[in-house]
Amino acid sequence: MSLLQSIWPYIDGFLRIAPGIVLLPLTFFLGWKKVGHKVHISYSTAHERISASRIGNVVITNLKDKPLTVHEVHAMIDRHYVLPVQKFKTPVIVKGLESFAFDTDSVSHYYLGVEEYEPDSLLGQKVEFYLTTQDGLVKCKVANPPSIQSYSKFKDYVVASAHTRKYNDIVYNDKAVYALIYNHDGQSHTAIIEDGGFIITGWPFLPNQLSQQDMASKDSVKAALMGSEIKYIIKDTELFVHKLR
Repeated sequence: MSLLQSIWPYIDGFLRIAPGIVLLPLTFFLGWKKVGHKVHISYSTAHERISASRIGNVVITNLKDKPLTVHEVHAMIDRHYVLPVQKFKTPVIVKGLESFAFDTDSVSHYYLGVEEYEPDSLLGQKVEFYLTTQDGLVKCKVANPPSIQSYSKFKDYVVASAHTRKYNDIVYNDKAVYALIYNHDGQSHTAIIEDGGFIITGWPFLPNQLSQQDMASKDSVKAALMGSEIKYIIKDTELFVHKLR
C-alpha cells in the first residue's frame, strides 16, 4: 500500500469539513451583525427667532443587519437633564445597515418642572442619545464629536418637558407678538410679527418691519400696513391681526 493510499482517508475527511471551517468566521460575523443593537447618531443644533433652541437635524445609523423600530429620541445633557428630541407619530423603521435622517419639530419652550429651560448652546456640553424602541432603550454612540460616549441609565435625572404653541401650524414663543392672516392670490397665509417689529415666516412683502409705535395695538398694526404699499397688494378686508400675547 502506498503512502497516499494510507493517508487518503484522513485527507478525504479533512476535505469534507474544510468548507465548514473556512465559512465558520463568516457565519459568526453574520450572526453577530444580527445580535443586539449598535447605533450611531449625528446631529446639529437649531436656533430660531421665535422658538426655543433645540437639537435640529438628526441622522440615525443602524450598524446591525436587522431593522430598528424607533418610537422616540431623547438626549441627556451633561448627565443631568433629559431633553425630548423627537416623538414619532408613526414609529420609524431604520433598516439594517442603513441610515435615517430627520428634522426635529420646533418647540416654543422647554420646562424643568415649572422653571423654563433654554438650551442656548450645546457646545462644550456632554450630549448623549437614547432611542425608545420595540426592544426597550437603546444607547447610541454620538458620531460628532466622536469622543462623546453613550450611557444606559438616566432614571435619576431631571427630564425636561417640551411645551409647544402653534398658530396656524407656525410654532412660536414669547418673542412673537402678533399673527397676520391675509389672503393673496386666492390663498390664505399667516405671518408672525416678533417683538423687534420684524414680520417673518410667510411675508414676502415690504415693509417687513414695523416700528414699536406701530405695534402698540392690533389696530395700529393694521393701520400701519394699510398705510403702506401693502394696500395695493392685500385688501383691507382680507387682512386680519391676531394678538399672541
